[in-house]
Amino acid sequence: MSQTFRHPDILKIAQREGKVTVEGLAEHFGVTLQTIRRDLTELAEANKLERVHGGAILPSGTTNIEYEERRTLNQPAKAAMARACAALIPDGSSVFLNIGTSTEAVARALMHHSAEMPERIVSRFNESGKPSGRMDSGSFLLNMMVTGLSLPAVLTALMYAVRFLSPSLLNTPYPDYWRKPENFKRGCDFLFRSSFWFSRAFVIWTTGFFCAVVAANEMKPPRMDLMWILILTSFLIIASSAWGIVLFAMFTRKPPVEE
Repeated sequence: MSQTFRHPDILKIAQREGKVTVEGLAEHFGVTLQTIRRDLTELAEANKLERVHGGAILPSGTTNIEYEERRTLNQPAKAAMARACAALIPDGSSVFLNIGTSTEAVARALMHHSAEMPERIVSRFNESGKPSGRMDSGSFLLNMMVTGLSLPAVLTALMYAVRFLSPSLLNTPYPDYWRKPENFKRGCDFLFRSSFWFSRAFVIWTTGFFCAVVAANEMKPPRMDLMWILILTSFLIIASSAWGIVLFAMFTRKPPVEE
């Protein structure tokens, strides 16, 4: 093989490995060390390689190497670096990336950056906000959906079903007034409409709790911000108390005197 024919192969090896050695090339091509030294000298004079002790490296400027060729250089290292970078960028962030094969690898890693929860998450926290129990993320999501939707749905259905009961079963202050058909219907309608107040409050609490758990799992290490739980629970207590007060005021209010 002539030295002219060896030059492209030497460049490909240098681009793939980042550097070449005289001994390695001599063994690869089956030629003498002096022949390889002459090849490297000629490539260095052409500004395609930079001579170093025992071999050559790619020149500090890569303008003479096509972009597609540079993408193949050090691919495992670039992929590992890209995955590490993507793991440090929170979901929903905006980033600016300069041009280059390494930053392109980061962009590709971000495209596959999962915003989903891991298979197992911390679902319980102690009074200090530290993890105290884990469960499958799918089971946790299912539990939150069932809890957040079933309880409001059951409560609303029960409030609607009251209208199908006999008015004689109604046990409230001023029973004679509320057992009258027109007043019984008005009371049932009020129960049904007002139940949406509690249902909405409970759905908001469940959604907020779910978001708090997800946010806690995104922290390294996982940790619950107990202030948010206190705020959410206070909101639910206030909403429930307000609903109870409204019902109490509605059915304990002295009815108007009928002429």
